[in-house]
Amino acid sequence: MNKRRVSDCRKVIFLLFGFCVLIGSSVPLAADTNKEEIKKFLAEAYAASGDYENAIKQYREILEKEPANSDIQRELAQVYIWNEQYDKAKEILKVILKNNPGDSEAKLLFAKALQYSGEAKEAIEIYKELLQEK
Repeated sequence: MNKRRVSDCRKVIFLLFGFCVLIGSSVPLAADTNKEEIKKFLAEAYAASGDYENAIKQYREILEKEPANSDIQRELAQVYIWNEQYDKAKEILKVILKNNPGDSEAKLLFAKALQYSGEAKEAIEIYKELLQEK
């Protein structure tokens, strides 16, 4: 598969995952939902539609209020990867991994960012580490 097709598949999976979470979580009415949660849904929708700049903007606004939210940090890093902003993704993921070296999801995203930015040897080492952890 070429890089673009893989990226398109990831977008579809991300969108489907978002809908499954939305449907399965009996989301409270918007009046009862905090603004950061609504911004998260908005960011996911922007990302699923390919509007990465607006997705990034929403995630960054959430992080201004919740700077230690590693879930949002990972989601932002994923969008940076989709938007081919690998250095920004790596920067975020390094912080996550510094605070939580056992975060396998962040490790996987970091390896992907390395791979896509031309650092395949470093990515291979992380993939091998992840396989040994499983």
